[in-house]
Amino acid sequence: MPHSFVSRDCTGAVWRTAALGMTMLVLSACSTLPEGDAPASANTAVFGQTDTDWRPHAEAMAKASVLLLGEQHDAPEHAIAQLEIVDHLLEQQRLAALVLEMAERGGSTAGLARNASETQVQQALRWSSGAWPWERYRPVIMAAVSHGVSVLGGNLPRAAMQDAMQNPHWDTLLPAAEWKYQLQAIEAGHCHMLPAETVPGMARIQLARDASMAATLEQAMQPAHGTAVLIAGNGHVIRNAGVPAHLRLPQGDTYSVYFQVENGGGPAGAPQDEMLAELRVLTPPLPPVDHCEQFHQRRAPAQ
Repeated sequence: MPHSFVSRDCTGAVWRTAALGMTMLVLSACSTLPEGDAPASANTAVFGQTDTDWRPHAEAMAKASVLLLGEQHDAPEHAIAQLEIVDHLLEQQRLAALVLEMAERGGSTAGLARNASETQVQQALRWSSGAWPWERYRPVIMAAVSHGVSVLGGNLPRAAMQDAMQNPHWDTLLPAAEWKYQLQAIEAGHCHMLPAETVPGMARIQLARDASMAATLEQAMQPAHGTAVLIAGNGHVIRNAGVPAHLRLPQGDTYSVYFQVENGGGPAGAPQDEMLAELRVLTPPLPPVDHCEQFHQRRAPAQ
């Protein structure tokens, strides 16, 4: 049965799923839990290093075949840092491709001229401004295009999400601890208001999205010519349960950066016995936002 995408931003999205006979309200992949909801374990997750600046780690990033740059979608500092990292790779002639969670797989700027207009780029990527604000991602996208580097959509196409939701294949793809984390992340990210029977389906979509981005990165890789970069929400870049879990690459060939606001929680419920990212970059606090209250407000008129 078809489903329709209504809107998406850091506080929420609405999926109408006829096959389930209900409307599910879906918070997007904001990398932190609603203020005050992060459990104690969230801030004890294992990271290779923690810093307030990415620059001391630039050399290690540039050596990777795949560099995964996370973000909290409503944190401007994260977009600024991502642009700085991409600019650095461009200056070093080390950017092989730029892959985005924010565009569906199949969209590509390959073949566009370096002076292509923003409109041409948006059309090539099949950009949905209702889903993702163009102004936030425009600088990093246009920087790559202006240097002749292809920008690729990596996200699972909407048309494939219904199949992913109903496919139990995804339930056993990850180790048990990582699958449990995905289920907990879906529940927490939706303020524990989703009907229990819908949670596995939503987690399956997350895994399918990760797999789609991983496949796009592998196709875009050019190790001899530089690093393929992914920009995605933090939940997609953690090593044990995100995109890296689907990459068929030695660990040393990938490098994950988890950007975290100082007053935000880490990856709640993540397994504690292995590294989640090579680097965690802490950025200045944001004004507190009660995402669950916003979720409540969105839920009433959508039902």
